[in-house]
Amino acid sequence: MIIGAEYAHKLRDMTEVIMFDLYGVIARTQTDDAKHRLVDLAGVPGDSFWQAYWLCRPAYDAGQDGVACWATVAERLGISFPDVPALMQADLDSWCRVDDEMVSLVCELADQGRTLGLLFVDDNEANVLAAREAGMAAELFTSPAQVRAPALRD
Repeated sequence: MIIGAEYAHKLRDMTEVIMFDLYGVIARTQTDDAKHRLVDLAGVPGDSFWQAYWLCRPAYDAGQDGVACWATVAERLGISFPDVPALMQADLDSWCRVDDEMVSLVCELADQGRTLGLLFVDDNEANVLAAREAGMAAELFTSPAQVRAPALRD
């Protein structure tokens, strides 16, 4: 991971485009309450639910139909969910909180005329490594301050 002056230099060199991951950087991750709601709606123990949920999540994030995704989760658990629409809504709601400080930062960068996108500054180390392997400059997100200081300095 690049830190300090080396990190600041790298961000200053990226004046053309600054890309951000959405979930975990601009949008916040699921709260404990939201997670408990999903488990309650599913009616299965939390550990089993989350194992099946995360195994099926990549296909859903890649565009799989929600009903099909939840059917796959249920199949992995060996059950049938009583209210799939409620699970789908609770799942969507669990990912809909934004980090107001990061939204402000994105607006500041846009006001400076920076070109912005998604998936460059990411909270998932595996995504950062994959982006680097693909030839992209990528940084592991730790805080808005980490991005703000070097990006707004110019």
